[in-house]
Amino acid sequence: HDGLKHLPATAFRHDPSSLHPLSHRYSDSVCFGKALVIIGDPVHTIESTYRRFKLVHINKLRKNLLALPKFPEGFELENVYRDLVETGIDTTGLSLYIESWVK
Repeated sequence: HDGLKHLPATAFRHDPSSLHPLSHRYSDSVCFGKALVIIGDPVHTIESTYRRFKLVHINKLRKNLLALPKFPEGFELENVYRDLVETGIDTTGLSLYIESWVK
């Protein structure tokens, strides 16, 4: 279920021994015993994600966590960084994703 890995912790019901997606699309067919979130250097994370997937994964985080529109196709990595600097916030959604699972 590829779409589940881009969802914040709040998109799941947390039972003592399992996680269940709140979305009706998955609720009957998916259950997890554990979630693993690997935290690393945020700049490396953004760069490696961009290198491997361009903006696909970043745009999913923007949609699911920030309700922001997608970065346009062909938007370069330097523009992602420029957007971070100009807005003064993490517009990739990465930090909110991590924070949701750490709580």
